Amino acid sequence: MQRKEFLQYGLVLFGFQMLKSKTAYSQDNYLQQIEEELLGICKPYLSQTKDFALRPEAATAFENMKTAAKLEGIDLAIASGYRGYEQQKKIWNKKFTNFIEKEKLSQIDALNKCIEFSAIPGTSRHHWGTEIDIIDLAVEPCKDPLIQTEFLSGGRFEKLYNWLKINANNYGFYEIYTDVATRTGFKFEPWHYSYKPLSANYLEIYLSIPLKKYLTKGDILGSQFFTDEFIFNYVNKYALGISY
Repeated sequence: MQRKEFLQYGLVLFGFQMLKSKTAYSQDNYLQQIEEELLGICKPYLSQTKDFALRPEAATAFENMKTAAKLEGIDLAIASGYRGYEQQKKIWNKKFTNFIEKEKLSQIDALNKCIEFSAIPGTSRHHWGTEIDIIDLAVEPCKDPLIQTEFLSGGRFEKLYNWLKINANNYGFYEIYTDVATRTGFKFEPWHYSYKPLSANYLEIYLSIPLKKYLTKGDILGSQFFTDEFIFNYVNKYALGISY
């Protein structure tokens, strides 16, 4: 499909949320709204609690999964759900600065180090309202729970991770940054799960967005390296470097 066709398809997926706002949108407004929601610039319609914010369908699925896990002594919690563009930019710029100031990396090396685990603002799947970073509140808390070893043998979240691998798909959630040698992109994130019934369609729409227009006009540190070639390679390696 061409970009226009993708975005037309997106009207069906996003229309319900837009109608909720009771705002009159032209077709062009719809297309821009879709782009800006997926880029984190415009906040989508979310089911928001004190603990997390997700698309309503994803939120309901998570609550159902949480109820099932509770029966086996696991207290599912979302360490991170929806994140907007500005929040992602704050995380990105802080990491970028630390790599330069504390680790004395060059700017290009800082950029490459950042994208091992962090998405460039505007490209994070957490903008979509379908992504969750999961922890278990039934175990002893730790300062930084989102570490690979905590989810593996002997880690605090070993039981959680084993349960998710067996059960999460039943609720529509899929581990996308798996520990598979052939997968490209972000490093192994055993805590990150995506609500596939929505996110698979959002990815198709997202791939039609002209990213350079958005990524090079903000104050993202390292954006001087966002050439056409860099963005093309980044999308193919990172946006498409997932497991479903």
